Amino acid sequence: IDEADDEENYKDGYTVIDTGGFETKDLYYQPFAKNIVWEQTDAAIQESDVVMMVFDAKSGLHPHDRELVQYLKKLQKRVVYVCNKIDGQEQQALMWEFYELGLGDDILFCSAAHNRGIWDISGSVEEALQEVNRTNIKTEDKNATKIALIGRPNAGKSSILNRICGES
Repeated sequence: IDEADDEENYKDGYTVIDTGGFETKDLYYQPFAKNIVWEQTDAAIQESDVVMMVFDAKSGLHPHDRELVQYLKKLQKRVVYVCNKIDGQEQQALMWEFYELGLGDDILFCSAAHNRGIWDISGSVEEALQEVNRTNIKTEDKNATKIALIGRPNAGKSSILNRICGES
């Protein structure tokens, strides 16, 4: 995301929260009294103005993905949905099951590993940030707009963030 394009709109900056992969007892067992990763992910969702939900195409669509999409819709969050790990033509068939989520063209497909589709994601995040700015949402953290990256473990959240930021 290039802040120089509209410096006035982004004068207060933004904060990116790269969450751990959300887990539930049904999917993975955590040896803690509480599901700390989910609690932190939920706090990031609640605090964020924009959420980027990352799906893992290689692992496929999971019931928890469906539940989280419904949860985000209920909260009426601005969401950029991304399906990662479409690494080549042989993986393109993996993307079709994600259309079952009913997101239509609102789901973006990419390969963070091969830097494919990253600029589409960056553009969608920038559009969401502009919408936030138009509605004058402010947060407590020095008026920074907050973006949360969420998804299951190893979906590629950090890889996508690194690619958007220009890291390889």
